[in-house]
Amino acid sequence: MAHSDDIALMAHLMRRAGFGARREELEARVEKGYEATVEELLSPDLEDPVDIYDLYRYQPWAWKPGTIYGMGHAAWVYRMLNTNAPLQEKMTVFWHAIFATGVSKVDHWDEIMDMIDAFRDNGLGKFRDIVLSVARNPAMIYWLDNNENLNGRINENWGRELLELFTMGVTNYTEGDVYECSRAFTGWTMTPKLPRFPMGRFDWEFEYRDEIHDHSNKSFLGHVGDLSGEEIVDIVLQQPSTARFIARHLYTFFVADEAQVPAWSVTPPRDPDAIDRLVEKLYSTDYDIGETIRFLLKSDFFKEAQFAKVKSPVDVMIGTLRLVGGSGVPPPGIGNLSPPGCFNGPGTPQPPVSRGLAHRARVGQQWLDNDPYQLLHGHGQRRGPPWHPGDYRRAARERRHVSRRVRRHVSRPSRAARRRCRVKTGTRRSRLGGRPPDMGVERRL
Repeated sequence: MAHSDDIALMAHLMRRAGFGARREELEARVEKGYEATVEELLSPDLEDPVDIYDLYRYQPWAWKPGTIYGMGHAAWVYRMLNTNAPLQEKMTVFWHAIFATGVSKVDHWDEIMDMIDAFRDNGLGKFRDIVLSVARNPAMIYWLDNNENLNGRINENWGRELLELFTMGVTNYTEGDVYECSRAFTGWTMTPKLPRFPMGRFDWEFEYRDEIHDHSNKSFLGHVGDLSGEEIVDIVLQQPSTARFIARHLYTFFVADEAQVPAWSVTPPRDPDAIDRLVEKLYSTDYDIGETIRFLLKSDFFKEAQFAKVKSPVDVMIGTLRLVGGSGVPPPGIGNLSPPGCFNGPGTPQPPVSRGLAHRARVGQQWLDNDPYQLLHGHGQRRGPPWHPGDYRRAARERRHVSRRVRRHVSRPSRAARRRCRVKTGTRRSRLGGRPPDMGVERRL
C-alpha cells in the first residue's frame, strides 16, 4: 500500500501536469516513482495516441466542422478526455491561453484546431519555434490583421500583441519598437480566403509575399538593419523581460495563482526565487520548454505548492469527466462539453478579447464568484456521462425547475400592474380570442 504522503504528492503532480487521476492510477504511478512519472509525462511520443478516427466514425462532422456550432472543438475535447499523455494536452491549454485566437472573428473552426494541433506537436519544444509557428498560422494572421499589414500601410496589431502579450510584457518596449516590429512582418500573410463550401471554408495557408514586404532599414530594441520577422523574434528572445514573462506564465499555470498578467509590471512575483530559477533554466536551455518544465516539476517549490491554485473550469470539467469515465465512445453531445463559461469565459476557443485567456480571464480566487460557479454547476448536471437518452429528459426537467426558481426570485410587476399596462398599450386579448402580435414577447419577458 502506497504511503498517503506519496499519494498526495502524485495527485498534486497529476492535477498540475494533467487533469487528475483515479486512485488506482495514482497507486500505480507511486510504484513507478515520482521521477519516472515526470519523465513519462514529458515523453508523449512513447504513449499510444488517441485514435481520432474513432471520433470521426461516430461524429463525422468533427472532421471538417467549418462553422458548425458545438462541433468545432469536439476533437480537442475528445483528446483531452481520452489521452494517455495528459501533459501534452495540458500544454495545448497553456499555449492557447497565451496565443489566443477566437472563432468569433476567424469564423473557421478548422484553422483554430490546426493551431491547437501545432501546440500539441510543438508545445514541449523550443519557444522560438512556437512563436514562429504562431506568426505563420493563418488563424493568428487573420485574428490580428497581419494580412492587412503591407509596405506603406502598416498595421500594428500583430506587432503590438507579439511584444505586449506573447513575449516581453508591457513597459519593456516603446511605441517606436511596435511600429518597427510591425514593418518587419509585412508580407507575412495568407492565401486568399475562398467562399465557403458545404462543410465550411477551404483550408487557409501561410504565404510570404516579398513584393509587399518592407525592405528598408528598421531600428528595433537597439538593432538596426533590414530586419526580417525571424530576426525580430531572435532579438525579442534575447531580452531578459521575455524569459521572465514566460517564467511567470509557467509558474502561474503549474505552481500557484498569481495576479492577472496586466498587473505583473507593478506586482512582484509570489516567489521571486522560483521565478529567477526558471529564468535561468530558460536561458541555459535556449528556451527549451520541455526541459524547463522538467526542472519545474522536480523542484521543491512545485512540490510544496499543493492546493495553491484554484482550478479553472477546464480543469474542473475535463478532470471530473475523466474521473467519471465513460467517454471512450464519443456521445452525441460531445461538442457541447464546452459551453459558455466552461473554458475561461466565453468558451474555448473563444477568448474574451484579443488579449487572450491568460491576460483577461479570471485567475485564482476570481473563479469562485457566482457566475462561473452557477455555469459549472449547471453544466455538470446536464453534460456529465454516461450519456443516455434519459439524461437529456432529466436535464430538460432540471432546466425547467431552475428556470422556475429563477423567475420566482426576479422582481416582476404585480399582476394588476401588468393588466393595466396591457390595457393602456392595447396588447390585451380581445373578447373574440384574438392575440396581438407582440404577446409572444410579453410571455417571454
